[in-house]
Amino acid sequence: RHIGQAGAMESIIDLQALVSLECGPATLWERIRLNAGGDRGGRADDTLKEVERRVGVFRNRTEPLLRYYREQRVPVLLLQVGTKTTAQDIYGQLDPDGAGPV
Repeated sequence: RHIGQAGAMESIIDLQALVSLECGPATLWERIRLNAGGDRGGRADDTLKEVERRVGVFRNRTEPLLRYYREQRVPVLLLQVGTKTTAQDIYGQLDPDGAGPV
């Protein structure tokens, strides 16, 4: 997502915290190769070159968004994702009250 979308959403949501799942291109590529989420089968755009390109797009568009929310005093939680990290693993790192990592 990007800052323009964040501004448009401000009137309809009360954002309490933002979670950013972090991993490098090698980890992302391995997760795709392993079909870690169970939803990657048969995608022609899952080449290493395309993954690296998408990581670049993420950095250019999303990292400014993280800065924007920090400036708005919204807690930004950076959670590392490994090749075998599951949604349950991520959920387990969150405070049940939504205040941040456990």
